[in-house]
Amino acid sequence: MKSTSGLVKSLISVGGLKLISLPLTMLVSIALARVMTPEDYGNYLFVVAISTLLSLPFGAGLGQFITREIAALNRSQDWEGFKGFFVLLKKWCYGGGFLIAVATLFLSCFLASWEVSDRWTLMTVAVLLVPISVFNAIRASVLRGLKFVFYSQVCDLFIRPFFQIIIVFILWYFFKVDPLVAIIAYIISMAVASICGGVFLMKKMPVDVGNARPSYSSEGWVLRLLPFYILVTIEHFNGQLGSLVLGWLGSPEDIAMLQVAAAWAMIVILPRSLFSVVLAPYISEAKGDKERTKYLAKKSARAIFLFSAPLALVLIVFSGQIIGFTHGQEYVAGASLPLLILALGQLINLAFGSVGLFLVMSGNERDALISQSLGLSMAFLLSVILAEGYGPSGVAFGIALGRTAWTILMSYQFSRKLGFRSTII
Repeated sequence: MKSTSGLVKSLISVGGLKLISLPLTMLVSIALARVMTPEDYGNYLFVVAISTLLSLPFGAGLGQFITREIAALNRSQDWEGFKGFFVLLKKWCYGGGFLIAVATLFLSCFLASWEVSDRWTLMTVAVLLVPISVFNAIRASVLRGLKFVFYSQVCDLFIRPFFQIIIVFILWYFFKVDPLVAIIAYIISMAVASICGGVFLMKKMPVDVGNARPSYSSEGWVLRLLPFYILVTIEHFNGQLGSLVLGWLGSPEDIAMLQVAAAWAMIVILPRSLFSVVLAPYISEAKGDKERTKYLAKKSARAIFLFSAPLALVLIVFSGQIIGFTHGQEYVAGASLPLLILALGQLINLAFGSVGLFLVMSGNERDALISQSLGLSMAFLLSVILAEGYGPSGVAFGIALGRTAWTILMSYQFSRKLGFRSTII
């Protein structure tokens, strides 16, 4: 009963954050699209996507692994092991993130033409996002493992977009907003969120951890970590797949069109994002308890679909009107069809429930890894094939079909491993 009460409380608090974050994040997207040309906006999005991917090996790529390990150590009250794990984590992640940033900076300086429209020039500044993103990802994962879900999310969902939109408007008032100015605004807002997150982590860290003598036990880490790392890397790569393919085979304008559509399509999975953040430690605790796991899977799947279906239908029916009103008429022709495709694909996937999360948090991450690898391969091949002939719409179709393929595969593995279906029926 206490566990259920905590789950509901977390859902309410994070739900409030998501509802506040959604208009803020969308406002940032709209503001940048309005004050920059589609070409400039596309270059900004591409550079941010590359910076995000560079931070994955030592940041978000380890997120679910860190959450599961911290949740287990906290539950067993192994404070010596907790402190040892945290110390090794900081050394590995912060050091690795710094090395990637330095290497990227040297490469960017060597290849840059020092024009604001040049991507390598922009990367010389955007490289600062790598260590900041690593710190934010580690901080959020640890807080989530400690069940401080609200504090794990408030920096990314509220503080960062809030400061970003303020900084964008201030810079827009004094300067012309180009990709470089937009990147600087993003870096500042990320830094502010990082400082706030560090304070939250210090305040919420168990007192016993500070008094404990660290116990270093990294035995089996690589075997446990590798599936998590590859799995989350695949998820994030899939999220940036459209920008990378169109950056290679298309134009900056194509990137802007697809990302405008993707920003709106993300609204469809907002309920699942909310439940996933909250459910992760509870699924880990329910490992081995089939009835408890089944209860969490079925209830969350139905609740998610119930909230997501109306959002998807509105976006599918009124895609052109929504994009024209918010981002401008120059985006309607290129972004409307991709939005329809992505929203429909998201809705289909949601009918299968949060299969990936349940597989990973119940110890079946290898099965999820195989499914997502196959799905990503399909999405990549289809996107490359369709990009030149159909542009953003072709890439959107490839991404949607690849996501559906891996969802179906994971649903099969879920039923085989856990003994019941995760679908809404």
